[in-house]
Amino acid sequence: RAPETTLSRTLTHFDPKNNSRARAAQSWYEQSGEGGGVQDRPVFTPSTSEILFRAAYLCTVFLPLIVTSIIALGSSLFRRIAWYPMVNWTLARGGAAWIKWAQWASTRPDMFPQALCAQLAKLQSDAPSHSYSHTRREVALSFGAPIELVFSAFNRQPIASGSIAQVHQAVWKNQTVAVKVRHPRVAERITTDFQIMQAVATWLDRNPLFKWLNLASSIEAFSHTMTGQTWLDIEANHLAIFNHNFRGWKDCGFPQPLVSTESVLIESFESGQLVSDFTGADIFSDPTPPAPPPPPRAKSRRPHRAGGASASDHPLAAPDASFITSALPRPDLPMELAHFIVTRGEDLYLKMLIGDGLMHADLHPGNILINYSPTRGIVDAKIVLVDAGMVAKLRPEEQRNFVGLLEAIGEGDGREAAQHLLLFSSSQTCVSAAQQAAFTKDMDDYFRLNCHGYGTNVDLGSVLRGVLDLVRRHGVRVDVNYATLVMNALCLDGMAKVLLPGYNVLDGGKALLRAHRRWKNAPGGSLAIKLALPFAQRSKRLHDARMSQFLERLSKARQRAEAIAAEVTTR
Repeated sequence: RAPETTLSRTLTHFDPKNNSRARAAQSWYEQSGEGGGVQDRPVFTPSTSEILFRAAYLCTVFLPLIVTSIIALGSSLFRRIAWYPMVNWTLARGGAAWIKWAQWASTRPDMFPQALCAQLAKLQSDAPSHSYSHTRREVALSFGAPIELVFSAFNRQPIASGSIAQVHQAVWKNQTVAVKVRHPRVAERITTDFQIMQAVATWLDRNPLFKWLNLASSIEAFSHTMTGQTWLDIEANHLAIFNHNFRGWKDCGFPQPLVSTESVLIESFESGQLVSDFTGADIFSDPTPPAPPPPPRAKSRRPHRAGGASASDHPLAAPDASFITSALPRPDLPMELAHFIVTRGEDLYLKMLIGDGLMHADLHPGNILINYSPTRGIVDAKIVLVDAGMVAKLRPEEQRNFVGLLEAIGEGDGREAAQHLLLFSSSQTCVSAAQQAAFTKDMDDYFRLNCHGYGTNVDLGSVLRGVLDLVRRHGVRVDVNYATLVMNALCLDGMAKVLLPGYNVLDGGKALLRAHRRWKNAPGGSLAIKLALPFAQRSKRLHDARMSQFLERLSKARQRAEAIAAEVTTR
């Protein structure tokens, strides 16, 4: 293709000062359906020889895994020690689609055992990068000019690389920018691999030896999640929409898209530190068994107050010395920074969920940047979400059902939670009255033991994992958007546990969840909710401020204890 044709056909400019571009992107996105107009793009169809050649390579890679799966079926010890790591090794050598599927599957404990999910989560690390010559070629094809004429400076070494593209730092029109360049032939390779994956998964699901893996439904859902991610101009439109939705938020934001083509994206360079640098280990893991749940207590008859539980309800109300350390962040992390990341992260999640209906679909700490100066404190701190290639456009019923699940957890109502979960798929597999009754009973029993609602220090992550385990055991199907919402909630809860253990995300979101619960059935429900949200957000800010003051007191108590201990040691 001629560079001139490519330039005139695909190059899209974004004006950060003009909101009309974001509104146009919003309209374009809604009219084109999920994935943003991918159905209008030219579809790559691999030839028979390409499929056969690729299939032969994959057979060689996957053969040891298939042979040993019979042993894995009969031995849980072999699965945990040898076979799950072998799955990790095999998928890593399968290519971009298989790595991406493994990354996604690691977030689906409702479909796969948690031990397998923990192994697959290791593939979240940096992917191989492509050569600089390919970067030069893609830039020249997209801009119709050599890279030296397009950029006044360009770092040859990528600063990050994923399964779809890699990112370079550059200078464009006198400003530092991030340049995202798609890997060579990644779109064609993913299309070919998905055809092979779907065919193999369908065959394996018919075989009793492999039916327990539930592969076909997971790959079907994953293919929808991946739709359009290889088109970087679609990611640019996602960024435009997110920036429009959060235009009034000075301390939260997204990179500003500047110029995009299907294979190159230029966006504003966002400085800062990844939150994953603070969280360290995998936040999805649950290595220690949860503490025994408190005995069920009678529901209080007193009216609930917005903004959190009363002081007598809160688990931090009368802390002992041993609790101070467990409730605070580690000493090298400023308490105000930990509080800012967790509370504003929850604000972002709830706004996307309740207010916008457009969710960043990969909301883990590796995609969250924090810009913070120790000398200035949180006055100029800012959270930036990056990598918006995958998003979930929520239908109104999806918003109602998932927020309804969170509300049921907040109220400690297992039966209500089961009713919402059974609506998590348009083609539900748990359909008979007996199946649904058994699932509802198990959910009710689980909540009686483990989830007693707001003000009882509910461990949201542990409850969601328990719910997903029941979903998997009862064969309740969960569509991809709901899985995205669950995973983001797990990310938020895990991040809070690592950064600020004394903050309970369920109690933090109580004001917004209660406002949604109160107004969702009112006349003009969606409008009533939008009008009520600012008041609920203010109530949440008051709750967060009270929690911050409490944790500050704990922090000072820890400092006094450390000073006394140091003085005793010197004596």
